[in-house]
Amino acid sequence: VGGSDVVLDQNGDPVERSADLAGFALGVEARGDRKGVRVDLQDRPERGPAAIDGLDAVTMRAVADWVGIGAMTLYGYVPGKAELVELMLDAVVGRTYEGHPAPGDVTPWPDAVRYIAQRSWDHLLAHPWLVEAPQGRPILGPGVCRTYEAELRPLDGIGLTDLEMDLTVSAVRAAVTNAVQWQNGLAAARRRTHLSDDQWWALHGPRLAGAMAGEELPVSSRVGQSVADAGDPEATWRFTVEALVESLSVR
Repeated sequence: VGGSDVVLDQNGDPVERSADLAGFALGVEARGDRKGVRVDLQDRPERGPAAIDGLDAVTMRAVADWVGIGAMTLYGYVPGKAELVELMLDAVVGRTYEGHPAPGDVTPWPDAVRYIAQRSWDHLLAHPWLVEAPQGRPILGPGVCRTYEAELRPLDGIGLTDLEMDLTVSAVRAAVTNAVQWQNGLAAARRRTHLSDDQWWALHGPRLAGAMAGEELPVSSRVGQSVADAGDPEATWRFTVEALVESLSVR
């Protein structure tokens, strides 16, 4: 899952500030008798239900077993799976730039926007379960807020309104998130079918041509023959981000 140790006292207040989400954003109130439970949420590929099997594998019992406490003890500190997933998301999103330069240190600002997109791509691919979470209201946790602040800073003072700064960051993240979901879907399809993309196209291309015989689709036929593959998620987000940078540059 992710982030640093989460330590809650018996009133549900985080002992370590990195876990403040548990205290003020989710309103978690401990109901157990213990004075504190230390939950090691270090996100490593070989550890944690989400890291291994995705969000579907995240249950209160699975996480309790992983950290070595009873399920009812965990319920005493976190009301349910929804709140637990938000804690996990906040912790891992908050580590997007851990060990890497902050976006505000990258100049000029167009390069900073490209850097934000690249780090988001790399981070989401390293933690693919992040894009499995349903989109909705923003998570108001410390990790998410710090990352949001870091990504806004290179846009501050370049002539955008506050709303336009927010929309720029949101647009970059949306483009990359969609691309990672697509990339994950391609990887799953390759595993399921045991076919490479070239093999898949060689199999289905002739079938498509036969099914569409007689149809007048000159533009899509020409473009489709030029592409002739399952798509390129990375090239797609790079094109989108570059178009965004260019449009902002001429404002």
